[in-house]
Parts: sequence; structure tokens; C-alpha cells
Amino acid sequence: MEALELRYKEVGFSPSESKRLASLEKQPFSGKTGPQMKDWLTKTARLYSCTENEIRNSILTHPQFAGLDHSRVVSQAVDVYGKENEERVKKAVLSFPPFAGYDHSRVVREKSRLGRLLGLKKEKVMGYLLEKPVLASYSAKHNLATINAARTALSEMNRQPTDSDFQSLFDVYLRNYASTPYVGGEGFSRTRINQARKSGRRFEDPKMLGVFRKALNPR
Repeated sequence: MEALELRYKEVGFSPSESKRLASLEKQPFSGKTGPQMKDWLTKTARLYSCTENEIRNSILTHPQFAGLDHSRVVSQAVDVYGKENEERVKKAVLSFPPFAGYDHSRVVREKSRLGRLLGLKKEKVMGYLLEKPVLASYSAKHNLATINAARTALSEMNRQPTDSDFQSLFDVYLRNYASTPYVGGEGFSRTRINQARKSGRRFEDPKMLGVFRKALNPR
């Protein structure tokens, strides 16, 4: 443990940060010597055009960050988002380090389902993912619950939804993505509103549904 802590200190981590990293069951720099760790930090900072301290912060936020080949990470993400978005990809990784480890083909495919409901093309969805990469972390189950809440809000309107309504829903989703799309209440766990209604039990509407309703019917 002490040898590991010393190795982390030698590449720029503070004593407390070094102790925390050394205590992890799965080591961020597994199998690397001190010089190899330093070399990786230097090369990765150069790739992202940032400081080594920013790379160290990414590791502290998401220790798995250190176990990745970032040349491959960027290359594979650029294959999905386009060469013209390479710098945006790098910025997204630094702002939300787990973004580096995702299968972006799958992420874009799943998020595009939500986008299609709201009248957005794939290219627009990819742009939003690069703007707010945390959206990539939400599961398919979460996406379905969000779609369900959006459909519920749309069905409650007393008129035919317009393109502007769809855009409003997505815009408000981006501003409130942390709001849960699942119902509340005793006995419900990650349950969509259509499932809750079929159960016949009392439940609380999803907070995301309230957000969507407000967007479609502003007072």
C-alpha cells in the first residue's frame, strides 16, 4: 500500500489522493511502473490538449479512465460522431470522464429513439450528447421511462402537438435531465407510468412528467 501511495505521489497526486487511489481494489494504473504512469499522463494530456492536472482530476472522478487507450477512445468516438466533431468529443470526455468508456454506436442508437419521438434527427441527438455527455450514462430502461412520460404529456394535450411542442420537450429535458422519469410511491421501483397505471395502485407521477406538462402548458 505504501509503495503504491508513493508511486501516485511521484506522478503528481496529493497525499490524500494517493492514499485514496492506492486503496482501490482495482488499480487505475494496474501493471504500470512509475515512469510508465508519468509517460501515460503526458501523452494523454497531449492528446486532449489539456494539462496533466486535468487528466489526474479525470482519474480521481473515474479511476477506470487510467486503464484506457485514449488514442483508441477518441478514434472510435470520432467514427461515430464525425471527424468534424473531434474537438467536441475530447471536450465531452474531459467534462464527463465516464464518456470515454461507452460504446458510442449503442449510445447514439438508444438516444436516437428518444430523439425520434421528439422530432429530432440523429445528427441533432449526437450534438446534444456532445454538449451534455452525462446523458449517455442513462440506461435503456431510463430512456423508455422518459419516452413514456413524454408520450403521456403529449396525450393529455387538447390539441394536435406541433414541431414546436416536440422541440420544447427536448429542450426542457436537457435542462432537467436529473428529474426522475419513474413513478413514486410504496412498492414501486423504477416503474414507468404506464406500468403503474395498469397496477391499480396509488402512485406519484414522475417528476419528469410534471416538467413535460409544464413545458407544454405554460401558465
